[in-house]
Formats: sequence, structure tokens, C-alpha cells
Amino acid sequence: MRKDLLEKLFGLRRFGINPGLERIAKILDDSGNPHRNLKAIHIAGTNGKGSVASLLASIYTEANYNVGLYTSPHIFAFNERIKINGKPIPDEALEPLIEKYLPFSEKYSATFFEITTAIAFEYFANSNVDICVVETGLGGRFDATNIIDPIISVITKIDFDHEQYLGKTLEEIATEKAGIIKPNKKGIISFNNENVYKKIKEICSNSSQILLVEDLVKGNIQSITLNSMMLEIETNKDIYFFETDLLGSHQFENIATSVVCVENLLNQFPISKKSLIDGIKKVRTNAGLYGRFELLRENPPFLIDVGHNPNSIQKTTELIKQLFTNLKWQIIFASMSDKNYSKMIEYLASIAKSFLLPNLQYERAERNSKIAKAIENSSATKSIPFILFDTPEKALEYTLNSHEPTLVIGSFYLLAELTPSLIKHLNWKFEISSDQMTI
Repeated sequence: MRKDLLEKLFGLRRFGINPGLERIAKILDDSGNPHRNLKAIHIAGTNGKGSVASLLASIYTEANYNVGLYTSPHIFAFNERIKINGKPIPDEALEPLIEKYLPFSEKYSATFFEITTAIAFEYFANSNVDICVVETGLGGRFDATNIIDPIISVITKIDFDHEQYLGKTLEEIATEKAGIIKPNKKGIISFNNENVYKKIKEICSNSSQILLVEDLVKGNIQSITLNSMMLEIETNKDIYFFETDLLGSHQFENIATSVVCVENLLNQFPISKKSLIDGIKKVRTNAGLYGRFELLRENPPFLIDVGHNPNSIQKTTELIKQLFTNLKWQIIFASMSDKNYSKMIEYLASIAKSFLLPNLQYERAERNSKIAKAIENSSATKSIPFILFDTPEKALEYTLNSHEPTLVIGSFYLLAELTPSLIKHLNWKFEISSDQMTI
């Protein structure tokens, strides 16, 4: 991959987030509107949208459809954001698209995410995908991906995150997320609280069909181990028994949401029950879904998770307590400066033996000294020791030498900087090619 192109593209991130559809509309119009003929499933939510997007892509891949998948952020290489049938966009396809769309950053003051979204849509159109799964970047209503007219929309778990853009209450955040549900189309709403349901129905039910997953499925987790979960899900169409290596009650909800979505698209995209079951089982390999409660070593345990807001950290902490009774962990933790990391570390306090706090290269990352101050100032964490490190690699070296249970959590960008070391020292099955790079 040409480093100069990626540096120019990533350089656009310095201009930050600028919600709105005007710029992406102009960019795509200048390019012949490649998104117009895409059959897209559009997904928004605070937590679970990446998992649901990957589950759906895996299911349709298993059914032999040509499937596009657009998610963010990436872990190690930019190419991961844009996939067809689980394979990241190759450099030879990506480079000319970056060259084509970069000038729009000056012409229309387009943001990094807007350029990336346009690239994804053109790549999918050029590749004649049968269906594509598109995850929002931030919010929904004014997210660049909302330029598409999807065949169905999905809202996953809504909680607090990016409040400075989306609002200070769940109802305000739900309003932004519900903006992806189009008139005369179905909106699938995953498990949420009653205030979220009420707000979405208030906004959309006059013009759209709102389907609550909670009302459409019954089921339970039948068993769970460190590496596998068995679950039963019953809908009004069928009874399914699934095996998955996505663990926890939140993944049960994500799988149930995916099943309801697939069932509501059977007329347009028929699939067999076997494809549905196999797609869920093979999601990590079919869609390249990494960093969701992955156990890289059993003794002592070494876990990685991309949870990066209070609700996702809470879910991960609860799952750790369930699977590792009374175990205390060295926690390698980092966070973006705009996240509520004080609340995140309070959830982690109940399982923490110590916090290992590295600085990250990414400009949005909070300095480890400020996270340390939050630990000292919280009654839940002030008695827990912490150590500051210049880099994530030094924190990893420390914990590998200490032979303690270790959890890496708090940010996609933390995992990104550790990826080569995790592959080298813990044999993480993360596929990268030698010429891939991240910035």
C-alpha cells in the first residue's frame, strides 16, 4: 500500500467530525451516484453494531451471495473497513479510489469518513455485490452512510457515547440513531429500554414498520465456556440451535437481532436454515470479526476486547466474572479523550489487580497521566495500583514477564498498536499481509 496515499487520507482526521449529508451527496453526485443501486442493510447503535454487521455479512456469505461489508474503525489496516465476502479491499483496488476521492476533501471540505464512505460505495458498486451491510460511523441521522436508501435498517443497543454530538439523554441519542430508518421500510430494533422504544416509535411508526426483537424471539443461552456458547432462539418462523464463539448475553441479543433481520428479508434474499446456522458459527472467519472477548491464552488467561464505552465495559466485566470466578487481572487500558473513561475504570475495578496505562500514538487518545488521575480520584479505584508506560508494547512486555491474568481493553486503537506484538508473542490469529500498515 502506498504510504503517501494513506498519510494524505489519514491526514483528513485532523479536521475532526462534521456531521451532515450535504458533502457526501455532492461527492457521490460528482461520481455518478454509485450508491443508488446498492441493496443495503443499514445498522446504527451504540454497542453491537459491528457484531451484528459481521454476523449478517457472514450469514449471506455462507448463502453464496456476493456480500459487501463496511465497518469502522479498523484494527490494524485501513483495508479492513471495506470487505467483500470477508476479504479486505485489495491495495490495487483501493489505491486508485483514494486517488480519485481525495481531491473532494478540498473541493467540498470533505471529512476522512466521508471520503472513506464514498470509496466503499464505489467499490461495492464496481464489484456488483448482491447485498451490502453498512455500519454507521457516528449516530445515524447525519452520518455520511445515511445517504443510502436501505432495504432494511437495524438499531442495536443504545447507550451513552459521543454525547457531545448525539445528546445527553438516551431519548436524544435514540432520535439520532433512528434517523437511519426510512419511510415505508422496516426498522429492526434490538433489545433496549422502554424509553428508547417509545422514542423510536414516536419518530418512525407513522411512516415505517418498527419491529422489536424482544417481542419476536424467545430463547436462552444453554451453555457457555471460555471458547463457545450454545443458544436456542425461537421465532414465529422456526426454532434455531446455534453454536458461536461470540460470548455473553449481549451477543445473544446481537444474534437474535441478526436472525430477525434475515427472516424479514427472506423474500428478497432467500437463504437456508443451514446457511443461517453456519454463518453465525463462522462469523470470525467469514467476516474477519476480531477483538470481541478473544482469549489468546488460557493459563494464565490473556483476554482482548475492543469495548470502549461504559456499557460495553460493563458487559465484558460481567462476563469475566461469570467465566473466571474471583480472578483478579492486570488490565492494559487506554481510552480516547472524549470517552467517559472514569466510568469505564470504575466498572473494571471489581476485577482489577492493577492497571497498566500506556500512551497511544493516536492524537485523540487520552494521556495516561490523566487516566491515572481519574483512578486516584475515584473511590472505586483509588486503592488499585497503576503503572504508566510510554507505549503499549512496553505494557505488554511487563505483563508477559509477570505471568499474570491479563485483559487488554478500552479502545480499538490500543489493540491496533499491539497487533504485531500479539501475533508474535501470543499467536493471535489475526490475518495481515506484510505490506499492510496502519496510521
